[in-house]
Amino acid sequence: MVAWADILEWRSELLEAPIQSAHDRRLILERVADELATEVRVLQAQGLTADAVRASLSDESRVADDLVAQFSELMLASAEAKDGVWDVETRVHECVTFAEIEGIIISSTGSLSMAAWKSQEIFDDSMTDGAGQVATDYEIARLALVDAIQVALDKARLIADEYGARLGALDRLAGSEGADAFSQGLPDRPDPDWSATEVAAWWRALSRDEKDQIIQFDPDAVANLDGIDAASRDAANRNRLDALIEDAQAEVDAALVAHDAHLANSDTWDERVSGQELLERYELALLRLRDLEQVNETLKNWPEAQLLLLDTTSGEHTRAAIGLGDVDRATSVATFVPGMNTTVRDSLGGYVDFADSVRDISIRAGNVRSSDVATVVWMGYDAPNITEVASTASAVEGADLLNGFVEGMQASRTTGLRTGDPYQTVFAHSYGSTTSGMMAAEVNIGVVDNIVMFGSPGSGVQDVREFNLDSGGAYVSGVDSRDSVQGMGPDHTFGVNPMKLHGVEHLSNETYAGENTSADLLFGNHSSYIDVNGQDGASGFALDLADVIIGGK
Repeated sequence: MVAWADILEWRSELLEAPIQSAHDRRLILERVADELATEVRVLQAQGLTADAVRASLSDESRVADDLVAQFSELMLASAEAKDGVWDVETRVHECVTFAEIEGIIISSTGSLSMAAWKSQEIFDDSMTDGAGQVATDYEIARLALVDAIQVALDKARLIADEYGARLGALDRLAGSEGADAFSQGLPDRPDPDWSATEVAAWWRALSRDEKDQIIQFDPDAVANLDGIDAASRDAANRNRLDALIEDAQAEVDAALVAHDAHLANSDTWDERVSGQELLERYELALLRLRDLEQVNETLKNWPEAQLLLLDTTSGEHTRAAIGLGDVDRATSVATFVPGMNTTVRDSLGGYVDFADSVRDISIRAGNVRSSDVATVVWMGYDAPNITEVASTASAVEGADLLNGFVEGMQASRTTGLRTGDPYQTVFAHSYGSTTSGMMAAEVNIGVVDNIVMFGSPGSGVQDVREFNLDSGGAYVSGVDSRDSVQGMGPDHTFGVNPMKLHGVEHLSNETYAGENTSADLLFGNHSSYIDVNGQDGASGFALDLADVIIGGK
């Protein structure tokens, strides 16, 4: 049975070898199966000898089909196992970190004991007016850790059992498709329950022609799917855009006609009031159309940009993500997450300009090739408006979606394209920093290297060690005046103000705030971080941010 000492050594990257090996062998066997099927098909001779040859070729063809199916299954089973091991790795990391924070020692067997410093803290508390609260809190934490360790072990044992079962069934698996089938041995479309790792392995195994067919004729299947590479997502989303604009325009026209017809046929005030629902439908349709037109305009202004996300149905607002540079191959990839009141129609163009400037500053400041740095504007959640901003509901939902996005980029690079582990930074403004902080506390270990928060109402965590960061760190910037958003959120829901969170490194707070003519004494400089270029060049904040992005910090 899998024990705690075992999962301490689990490393998801070790499963890349069987995924790669199965992929390579499947590719060879797929070609063999195709050649054998062709030989059977073109053999026109008649007679006993020809029949014997044909039968032999048919048998070999069936064997090849079986092997294609078996190596396809091995590849997908290994991808599923890799994602599971990745999850266990993260759970182990979180258990160890939680224990460190709470003063608990985990032995190699998973048993728990109290750290000396915690014992002293409990003793000191008992001698004061604390009334044993530290001891009570410790016991609550200990019980929570017992549960967390058990969950990690249960997950690990399930992964081991399921992977073993799939491997054990391989030699009994018969191919159900011939060489002429689309994506032989594989599902024609991604399973909705797949992880980003499984999606990446599946997509890589398809031929170029098979990928092109999906992108052209069924772009919805992959356009917004985490685990698909950026270039393919861009191509699929661009294929969808014109039709989405046409549909949105038709919806606007139909809603307007319905509203006007209702008014024309309404004789009383009550009948006119009942048309409010039709008016709201028209207004929502018009907003959706403006969102899509803004996406189209942004792509015209930045023709080399990549449209990584375009979703008009999942939330209250249109969701989009734009990549600048080569997201699939850049050494450093930095994702910007904006805050409240941001919409695609009103904010996308300005934020793409900001991300483009950050990318340029990073390239110049680091003296690196332009191909080494990519930035992404991620507007993939419903940012709250002013009436919703006191709640963390949008941040919680957004954290989960952002988690999937950054893990998807990681999987598409390491399992899919095999272009290497990108150095990922998430830099976030205002409410987006709380969203990003919550994401960084739940993302799989080894994905996000840095988190940069600016103008932040809260970090999303109570302790910096809660961030599942890889080789980088946590950073914050806050201007000295006219940004009352800083630390505004209650600590117990929004997390501790990152300006006061121990262990967070402070970046320059020099922005072009002096050039902001707003008379707003409370919030006039809240967006000054976005103005990264001025008469004297890049702001101090922008230069420090660039240093983080390229790994100079």
